[in-house]
Amino acid sequence: MIAGPPALAPGRMVVPGKVAIIVLNWNAEPFLRRALDSIVRHTRQPYQLVVVDNGSTDGSKTFIREFADAHPAVDMHCVDHADNLYFSRGYNTGFRAAAEDAEYLMVFCNDVEVKEDGWLEPLIAACGPPDVVAAGHAAPGTPLSAEQRDILQRTAPRYAQARLAERMRAFVEAPGASYTHLFGYCFLLRRQLLTHTGLYLEEADFQQYHSDWEWCIRFEQLGYRIAAAPMAVHHWHSVSELLAFYPHRYRELLTAIEDPQTLATYLATGRPLFQEESGYRMLASRTPEREAE
Repeated sequence: MIAGPPALAPGRMVVPGKVAIIVLNWNAEPFLRRALDSIVRHTRQPYQLVVVDNGSTDGSKTFIREFADAHPAVDMHCVDHADNLYFSRGYNTGFRAAAEDAEYLMVFCNDVEVKEDGWLEPLIAACGPPDVVAAGHAAPGTPLSAEQRDILQRTAPRYAQARLAERMRAFVEAPGASYTHLFGYCFLLRRQLLTHTGLYLEEADFQQYHSDWEWCIRFEQLGYRIAAAPMAVHHWHSVSELLAFYPHRYRELLTAIEDPQTLATYLATGRPLFQEESGYRMLASRTPEREAE
């Protein structure tokens, strides 16, 4: 069954526009440092910073403690996992740990940097209509792929609402099915609606991949909309995958961004680095052990 985030305590007021920004990290301290610094530097909207560490061994845990100590004015909550719980379980723990008075929850990957002040306001505005559950970099009319169809049919996810299971099945079986794809690196969620939709799936197929697009389909089948909104952020692109499967590429990336001109070029263009090496399709036959060979 899918559990929603905890309900607000009786009498507890929700702060209008307050965002719980949830950052999940695994062994990417240099990028986590850039991400957190950019959030603190550019965020003017009321916010809480929730940092979930997934069993890092690279110094990330020490950095997170030092960052919290160095920013006492920031409303910061840290979740420290002893092991890597992977993407979906990691973010779900962050959702549940968010402050009860936050009106919005934000997925913010550790390889994302905010580029300018006022970055949250367009996302909040896009979530204004009562039927909008999420806003971010979105592509409407995305066809359901054969691979996605196979995953949903093979796994047959269990949902709390019986009608949702029926609608998902009908959607998967419909010829030419399409949905609004919300890119998962950074997006805003209306917390009140999330209590109705449920959190990320945590079954094996959805531990690390597939959870974002399944969520998008689920949102729409429950009658909610996903809004496209301007994204004033830069995404370095799948740093965790580089770490796990292409460590030499990760080291090259760290070296590249030490050069100010190279860094400025990448930030200006928004070009993902090493995009050809990332994505679960490319990694299906790779393992960290094989990369080490």
